[in-house]
Amino acid sequence: EIYTLTGVMPHIKEGVQQFTKEGEPVLTVSVLIPPTATERQDTGEIRVPASGVPKDMPPKCQVRFDNLLASAWAMNGSKGLSLKATAVHVVTSVPKAAS
Repeated sequence: EIYTLTGVMPHIKEGVQQFTKEGEPVLTVSVLIPPTATERQDTGEIRVPASGVPKDMPPKCQVRFDNLLASAWAMNGSKGLSLKATAVHVVTSVPKAAS
């Protein structure tokens, strides 16, 4: 799946920078999620270790993720979906759809 980058920032939870188990900073990579036949375009935030995020990603570039994992969560009556990946890469060429 290919997404459009909207931003990269430190992953902050309750005012504290988050780290991996190995002590590496975690970044939040914000993207536009393409629409489907039944859903409109949406946004998503994927947590990625800092070493898996290129320093020179241009705004609004096309990206893909390595090992993207979605995990459902529920806590105190709230629920949601947590997204994480091991790396993000700029897509230099997008394959054309077959005609």
